Amino acid sequence: MLIVFISALLQLDSVIANRQDYIAAHEDIILTAKNYYHMAEGQTKYQLAQQLWQQYNGFNNDSALTYAHEAYRLATTPEQQQHANIHIANSLAVGGNYTAALDILNTINPKQYPDLASEYYKTLNLTYIWQAEFSTIAEDKAKAREHILPLRHLAIASETDSAWLKQEQALTFLPHDPQQALDILLPTYRTLPANSPYIRYFANTLGSCYQHLYWQTNNPPLQDSALLYFATSAIADMQQGVLEHASLREVALILYQRGDIERAYQYMNCCIQDAEQSSAKLRTIEMANDMPLILNAYRTHITQQQHQLKLLIYAMIIFVVVLAILLAVLAYLLRRYKRVNTKLSTLNAQLSSLNAQLSTLNTQLTISNRVRDTYVTRYMTECSDIIETMAQYQKTLRRTALSENPKQMLNIVKSNELIDKTLHEFYQHFDESFLSLFPTFIEDLNADLPPEEQFNTGNNKQHLTTEMRIYALIKLGITQSEDIARFLRISVKTVYNYRTQIRNNALQLAHNE
Repeated sequence: MLIVFISALLQLDSVIANRQDYIAAHEDIILTAKNYYHMAEGQTKYQLAQQLWQQYNGFNNDSALTYAHEAYRLATTPEQQQHANIHIANSLAVGGNYTAALDILNTINPKQYPDLASEYYKTLNLTYIWQAEFSTIAEDKAKAREHILPLRHLAIASETDSAWLKQEQALTFLPHDPQQALDILLPTYRTLPANSPYIRYFANTLGSCYQHLYWQTNNPPLQDSALLYFATSAIADMQQGVLEHASLREVALILYQRGDIERAYQYMNCCIQDAEQSSAKLRTIEMANDMPLILNAYRTHITQQQHQLKLLIYAMIIFVVVLAILLAVLAYLLRRYKRVNTKLSTLNAQLSSLNAQLSTLNTQLTISNRVRDTYVTRYMTECSDIIETMAQYQKTLRRTALSENPKQMLNIVKSNELIDKTLHEFYQHFDESFLSLFPTFIEDLNADLPPEEQFNTGNNKQHLTTEMRIYALIKLGITQSEDIARFLRISVKTVYNYRTQIRNNALQLAHNE
């Protein structure tokens, strides 16, 4: 039921939004009928006048009254005149002039015109209903109510349309037994086609049945059903070009009771606009009684919405301010982060540089330690070997002295063979030790010299020349020429010349590059 109920309201919203299209379509139908009316003559013109009254009835009451009078003017028989009078009375009653309507209706004798009896009694009954509802004189209201039920029974007795018969029977039971009225009308309603002109009347009556049952039982699903049938009747009214809305008003009142103020206001406002357009004064009065309640509720609703909107705006302003503060803090933190990150990058670069320097120092320290260890070992070995050589030399001298051969002793003392041999072995050990520590020494030294001045060791890659030993000692940290000369047993001037020559060659290479 809830889905059907919501669907009906959505369809009603759509129909109301497009009601000008339905009005335009109905005006086109009327325009066509008027064109035929102006061209017609005689009995055809009378029938078209009655048809135009039917088209204007509920759409524009002033025009309906005009064509009812036209039909009376064009009538050629008393029955046609009385038929036109019934329509004139109907339009007068809708316009609020039910006294004049009753005056006309009271001149008609329905027994003389059996074919008009049903329409006559229904029109008279509606006139008394409207008088009872809208009259400001209490005595007139009371008298009008006395006529309603008897006239409904007379309408039933004279009704020839089976569908309308069910409608009148249901209306008879509606005030005191709405369930019986529902049981009478509902089976017939279910057999009606979708485009039946009866739907707007029957659906309104069914809505009233459920509304009365709801008032008796206070059962919400019954009000849902009432709302559904009233909405169906209102949709049919608009689709058939009816501007005199009864069902739409009922929908608005139920929605108002349920708290759907905005939709109730829109529906009631539509009722008033269409009632004014159709010149249905009774409907205008009827809406005017209900509209203040809905309008006040709507104003209260709008005020609450405006208050909520203000609160929402304030909340949004606070949110924007807080967001702006957060963004400012975030921007500050981001700038600070960038500065810290820049400093950190600088520190990382410095740390990397220090690590590289430390690595270089560690490498140099490792090399120095290796050189130290190697040279300490070599030094101890060389010292041990020299001591052993001197011991052997001492033994040789002792044996020679004991042999009492002075000439041989003199020859041994004069000989440099031992010294040369020892120096040769010492330099050979030095070369091997140094090249084992610095295997690329010769290549690195040649890289600083022009090709024509580079050293060529030939096949002996483990042998250094005197000139190369000078730079080997410099690499080991022995930089004084006197120390180098004493170590290599050459003159200081020779050391100086070698160093000058190498430096000049290196400068020449750098200049050429």
